[in-house]
Amino acid sequence: MKPVLMRTRNLITDLYRQRRIPSGVGKISLRGQNSRQLEPLWSSGSIDDEKTKGVFSICLIPAYLDLQPHQDMGLSIRTGKQTNFGYAIELGDKFNPETYLREQLRGNYRNLRKRISRLESCFDIRYELFYGDIGQQEYDQLMEQLYKMISIRFGERRQRHDMIADWEQILSESLEKIRKGHASLFVIRAGGKPIDISLNYHFGRILYGGLSSYDTNFSKFGLGAIEKTKLLEWCADNGYRFMDFGYGDLPYKKEWGNLVYRFKYLVGFDAGNPFVSLVGHAEYSRLRFREFLKSLGVNRVLRNLKNRVRPGLPVDSSYSEMAAYSRESVEVPVVLSGLREINPEDYPGFPLERAVNDFVYTTTEHRSGIRLFEFSGEPNTFLTLGQRHAEKVRFDP
Repeated sequence: MKPVLMRTRNLITDLYRQRRIPSGVGKISLRGQNSRQLEPLWSSGSIDDEKTKGVFSICLIPAYLDLQPHQDMGLSIRTGKQTNFGYAIELGDKFNPETYLREQLRGNYRNLRKRISRLESCFDIRYELFYGDIGQQEYDQLMEQLYKMISIRFGERRQRHDMIADWEQILSESLEKIRKGHASLFVIRAGGKPIDISLNYHFGRILYGGLSSYDTNFSKFGLGAIEKTKLLEWCADNGYRFMDFGYGDLPYKKEWGNLVYRFKYLVGFDAGNPFVSLVGHAEYSRLRFREFLKSLGVNRVLRNLKNRVRPGLPVDSSYSEMAAYSRESVEVPVVLSGLREINPEDYPGFPLERAVNDFVYTTTEHRSGIRLFEFSGEPNTFLTLGQRHAEKVRFDP
């Protein structure tokens, strides 16, 4: 086989999602924020790697990872910092999730605990993490639900989800990764029904967030925050060092993370070969210039232009415009004459399940005791009836 002159790799994709070590790398170690001591994660021979005497270029290297080239390759190494920022939680010695969240979230901590308590008191909640073992049927059902949740959620927001473009590949490769302990599926169930699902990747003592979404009918309960809380507890119980939220400048990452880092890039090449050395220096110069342009915001302009002309990724268009509704308290007991009891599923044009869950959240009544009625003389108007409370729900025409 003809040797490849240069290989360019994305470490986030290669290491976490593909479980593949980029060419030229002989050792990977974990570097703590407050410690100079390196913790070995991988060395050549543990995972199949590709060796090349040409140039290897690796971007999106988290700051907490230390990459060393193969010792027998005699490579010259050039590194630099990217404009991309990453966000993570570093779990130190004697890490206590409760103490961490109380100090990190500050005023929002009480709100988080309130939402967890309310979710668990209003529904029959079960938390599951599939790691190392999962059946084919269970996997298929959960991944189907995850895809639907993502489609509905982003359809409502009229946004595209970039990773959905790779869905078929993710679907085909993730089952084996879960069984090998390279990935996991975390699930929150309400009454047996999945309402939050996340696909995460594992490497050493690192948990890296992959795909995640939730049932938007439960929006008031803050399922994303509850999911992160339970995953953090799992990481602490299992001796993990990092829970990485990945790159992307989103508010929740800044709020939850105690580690903000800049990604690095690395170029390695054989300095003894004049032509390879020339190509290696050219690649290093290219990356430096690219990061300079990114610092000026050129990448954001290009991305916005690309989004305007790129066709949208598949979303559930039936949820792109949710019917708005108002809620009005009704005194109990309620006279039910002239009302017809219904199921939310019988009215797909109205987000009745969401309205019921909003009622449950406000009143703290258990979902199993809630009944739904339709007013015969008032179009688009329904009654949500609990054991102690009731309210009228009216949808805009």
